[in-house]
Amino acid sequence: MSHTPGVTGLDDDEPRSDADTDAIDAIELLHADHDEVLLMFEDYESLLSEEATDDERARLARRICTALSVHAAIEEEILYPVAGELLDDQRLVEVALSEHANADELIGELRSMSIDEPLFDEKVAALSVVIQRHIDAEEEDLLPLLSQQGADLQNLGERMAERKLELLDEQAQEE
Repeated sequence: MSHTPGVTGLDDDEPRSDADTDAIDAIELLHADHDEVLLMFEDYESLLSEEATDDERARLARRICTALSVHAAIEEEILYPVAGELLDDQRLVEVALSEHANADELIGELRSMSIDEPLFDEKVAALSVVIQRHIDAEEEDLLPLLSQQGADLQNLGERMAERKLELLDEQAQEE
């Protein structure tokens, strides 16, 4: 898996340091997160076609849910408030928050299900569709507008990367 070191923090053997948060702007960070989660969904599909073990699928589903929860949190806590201040049209932020609510519902259902329940794989597939639509809308509409409106993308990216590391550390301590 190729990604910016220290930013995703989802690989157990990947060292993370505060210095890693200083070199990425908000759009780069979000694109990297989007690419990573889409690859995880592709990997999940591959596991299904390879008839992987329940444990392998469950582990990857947990990683997907964690990545999405952390990503949504940094967007909701940091990105969307800035977007709300800079953009005249609040509809983009409202739609993004609605999409997050849909994803959160599916993530909650997945986290409460056992991997051997009949609809588990279908829920992962449904989550993939919701996330793909969200990513498309965000990358085509919201992020370009933020850039055009003069958002301080470097500062925003640093804040988001720092918060992301905090949330990932919290998640690791809970597991």
